[in-house]
Amino acid sequence: GRGALLLAAAGAVAVAGLLSLKPFVNQWARSLTAREIHATLRFLAISVLVLPVLPDESFGPYGALNLRALWLMVVLISGLSFLGYWLVKFLGAGRGVLVTGVVGGLASSTATTLSLAKFARDKKSAPLTVAAGIVAANVVMLARIGVIIAALSPATLVVAAPALGAAGVVGAAVALAIWRAAPKDGGGEVTLGNPFEIRPALYFATLIALISVLSAYAADKFGDAGTYAIGFISGLADADAMTLSASRQVATGSLFPDIAAGAILLTVIANIVTKAVMALSIGGRATGAMVIAAFAVIIAAGGVAFLAL
Repeated sequence: GRGALLLAAAGAVAVAGLLSLKPFVNQWARSLTAREIHATLRFLAISVLVLPVLPDESFGPYGALNLRALWLMVVLISGLSFLGYWLVKFLGAGRGVLVTGVVGGLASSTATTLSLAKFARDKKSAPLTVAAGIVAANVVMLARIGVIIAALSPATLVVAAPALGAAGVVGAAVALAIWRAAPKDGGGEVTLGNPFEIRPALYFATLIALISVLSAYAADKFGDAGTYAIGFISGLADADAMTLSASRQVATGSLFPDIAAGAILLTVIANIVTKAVMALSIGGRATGAMVIAAFAVIIAAGGVAFLAL
């Protein structure tokens, strides 16, 4: 009536579309648990409520700390895990251990490695099947590391991309080869836990802050060797924290991209080695031996690509 016919038509189509999706929306809403709803609200709180009000100023030893930057990293890593959780929920881990490894690796490659290793220990899946899933989860972890670096420091990605890319391509080929050689015994469900909790977020913030200060101190006192040492040691526990910290330091100009890339790659190596030990100690000799061999090939491919620069 006021001449906005195109806008009215678009609104009518949008409303009709939403109404046609009503059965699906109702079904989806009924499938949500109270824990998932609370987790979603917590994630929205840290990203929409907390992040905008934090000060964007450097402080602390060596000026290595920044509340908004630290919390942005928490939101980033939590968001990746949050997405991975819902992919597992709606795609279903029961489609196979390999799919579980690929999707679960987006949420947590460590949790996926642990869950799949228990499958082999409890004889729910064949060792080769479990090994393929574990390798796939860690290939996805390499891709996730690349996404984090790209979001925070494109200059670091330029240096790290050849190694991450080579390791990822070789790892994907190895996982597929192992999967084809494995008996198709299916597999059960892998539980990745709650999509988001406050405690892991605070853990990430604390760990990233600690690594940021230690990296700045090590670089000041011991040069490049100190940064590399911090990267390797932190990788024994977690790969994301050092990746986030080093990428942010490059963005602020306190670390060179090539040093950051080297430290991140050492972090990834240490993290992969830790998960190889996990696969061997929990999954048994057959699973562990295959995972160790696959990881050795992946590390070698990444190392050759990095040194060829």
